[in-house]
Amino acid sequence: MTRSAGGANADPAGGSATEPPGPAAAARAADRPSAGPAPAGLPIAAALETLAARAAALDWLLFDVDGVLTDGRLLYGADGEQWKVFDVRDGIGLKLAQRAGLKVGLLSGRQGRALEARAQELGVDALIMHRDDKAAAFGELLDAQATAAARVAYMGDDLVDLPVLLACGLSFAPADAVPDVRSRVHHVLSRPGGRGAVREMVELVLRARGAWDRLLAAYLRPAGGA
Repeated sequence: MTRSAGGANADPAGGSATEPPGPAAAARAADRPSAGPAPAGLPIAAALETLAARAAALDWLLFDVDGVLTDGRLLYGADGEQWKVFDVRDGIGLKLAQRAGLKVGLLSGRQGRALEARAQELGVDALIMHRDDKAAAFGELLDAQATAAARVAYMGDDLVDLPVLLACGLSFAPADAVPDVRSRVHHVLSRPGGRGAVREMVELVLRARGAWDRLLAAYLRPAGGA
């Protein structure tokens, strides 16, 4: 597991803009499908085709931690230690992604023993902590792993995640991400952070890559060899 930690830098927040409907807007929307109904003039099949093409190119699944793998709350013990609550089904999803040949990484602005323990338990391929400047951290990951942004899917929930979400090949947000993130990703999930959003993203990617049925088949054999 690759592990790195660094100092914190503030990220600027960007504004939002609206665009009247029209052929050009529909064409751009087709390249960024969402979890909701397809925009007027955008066939659902086109959105799914775009998702499948982007998913097929992936080597990495990269995730923010607070608000994605957790529900975003910070719990502190009497000694100041941070406690985190993780969803076990999200963890199974990450292991399934690795079984399907994808690498898994975590990118967090915070550092703590709870996160290190969870990352070690899951056997993630990269753990990057204490990096609020996620654009720089993402670039370092690409260089270290000799890969390209188009080969990485990323899920984030807040403004600090936008530089990575806008650069990566396939971007996701949990259902409770901030509006300026939800409006800029390829896909908004139906589940909130820390409550199954990671598992939902993994299953979506694996189904789009045609890998899900093979993984599922291993669990459909009756116990006892019957």
